[in-house]
Amino acid sequence: MHKTASLLKRLPQPTFTSSIRKALELTLPTSNHTQCCPGGQCPSSDHSHPDTHLHPHQFLDNIANLPSQHNDAMSPPKALAPPGLSRTFYKRELSPPAVAFSSEEGQLIFRDALAAGTMQGFFRLIEQFRTQDEPAYCGLASVAMVLNSLAIDPRRAWKGPWRYFHEEMLDCCLPLEKVRQEGITLEQAACLARCNGAAVEVFPYGAVSIDVFREMVRSAAANPETHLVVSYTRKAFNQTGDGHFSPIGGYSPEKDMVLILDTARFKYPPHWLKLEDVYHAMAACDSVTGLPRGFMRLGLPVVLDSVLFTLDVRDTHWVKAFTYAENAIAAKAAGVAAEVEGADVERVIAAAVHAAPFEAVKKFVAVRMAGNSCNGGVCTQTAAIETFLNELRLLPLYSVISKVLAESTMATSPNGQKEEGQDQDGQKEDNTITNQNREHHPSDDLDGDDLNGVFSKNASKISSAKPAVPGALLAERLTMLLLLAPPLSWEKSISSESLRTEVQSLLDVSSHKVVDCELQYLKEQYNELPAVRRIMACASVDCSEQGHQPCLTSEPYIMQQQHEEEEEGGGVHQKKSHAAM
Repeated sequence: MHKTASLLKRLPQPTFTSSIRKALELTLPTSNHTQCCPGGQCPSSDHSHPDTHLHPHQFLDNIANLPSQHNDAMSPPKALAPPGLSRTFYKRELSPPAVAFSSEEGQLIFRDALAAGTMQGFFRLIEQFRTQDEPAYCGLASVAMVLNSLAIDPRRAWKGPWRYFHEEMLDCCLPLEKVRQEGITLEQAACLARCNGAAVEVFPYGAVSIDVFREMVRSAAANPETHLVVSYTRKAFNQTGDGHFSPIGGYSPEKDMVLILDTARFKYPPHWLKLEDVYHAMAACDSVTGLPRGFMRLGLPVVLDSVLFTLDVRDTHWVKAFTYAENAIAAKAAGVAAEVEGADVERVIAAAVHAAPFEAVKKFVAVRMAGNSCNGGVCTQTAAIETFLNELRLLPLYSVISKVLAESTMATSPNGQKEEGQDQDGQKEDNTITNQNREHHPSDDLDGDDLNGVFSKNASKISSAKPAVPGALLAERLTMLLLLAPPLSWEKSISSESLRTEVQSLLDVSSHKVVDCELQYLKEQYNELPAVRRIMACASVDCSEQGHQPCLTSEPYIMQQQHEEEEEGGGVHQKKSHAAM
């Protein structure tokens, strides 16, 4: 650039103005930008659009080649076109049929839509409206924006202590570098949303009629807990680029227009488009899949999926662990409270821990299998597991339990030192999960099979056979099991009001949101266990002859379920529970 400045200083002022004008009008057959742009084609020059002008390489070359009486003193032309110089842009002009949200017409449409009650979702979305960090991150930005709008806890940190969804955190289904280069498909975007806690339904173009689509848009726009993200081609709206993702921020019944909250705000502002045009813009094929685009509906799950633990009832040991949680914990607590005068909370918890059937607990409170492939389900979130374990180990209850285990002679080696991975008898822990009693498995993530509806289960099929976290994790499992025990049993078993208050305080995890989230998932499974026990009790009996409802494992019930699923057009493996839609 210093050579360019020197050149301009050497040109007489009257000649300079006319020379610049002439430079802009010149079209040279060859120019030095062929040296830095392969084949003479500059990828950033975008000659197909009317808002693109002369490439800067050509502009500098034209100046350098102007006839002048000072020609012999000029620097060589190649110095005026340094390698790497490229064209930059400041936004694009939003052209019809789009109507800018901030325009007078756009504001009138917003006012009418607000009066119609179809802008309820807008306010949650606008609170989280973001500009995508990379040109190809429209899918990631749309998913992150909706996840934050739904107030779903990522259960892992973004920056410092703050848990918040950001594009760079959505890397479990596809490497971010690949997304930067290619973007993502509709199915990949849906997978990311599911892995991070949303209930997701995918609708490829043609899956629903335009009338059904209009009703879905109207319903979502009136409900702040449901949002639609559309995948469409920009070409249908005279916009540069092609495939794009965007959340729908609202709907105008009067104009039949939808509000596109464009995450590429460096390019286009939020704008209104005709609903019919958006519907047909989804018909364009994705160059990666060769299939039409479409849209997805995202909402809140009934309960977030767990990140580490799940209840396993494939082994009959689970009955012993369940009975311990239902009855033995409270009984031991009551015994200590009654027998020991002035018993404190640590002594009560110690009594409950010593009574635990350790081997049964380890098989019952199972560790999820590790995996990093969606396969239509949920990926292992390593950062979320770390956050959960850190938060769990900060609980006063965990501190008491781990202290009791460390001091217990039942969990030590012959030389008196506790060894990692030992059970209460000093035996090495076996983390292997067998396939016994497969029909009673509470979740699908351990080996990918189905339970015929017995349990609220995860639809994921994890590819790896390794536990997400190695080691016994006995203190962690016991902590979760004590938290699962019915609170009423603690209250009835301890007569001392002050001691009861201390125990209740120890069991309160409401301020530990990640642990509480894990606990809520396990409670969903735990609350179904009494029904499973009844199934096991009458497995060899014809329930209908006894006047009972058919058992969930009985042949008539299974046949009925399969018949209903066939009528719905989906097999048993396509059904997803309320816990992980």
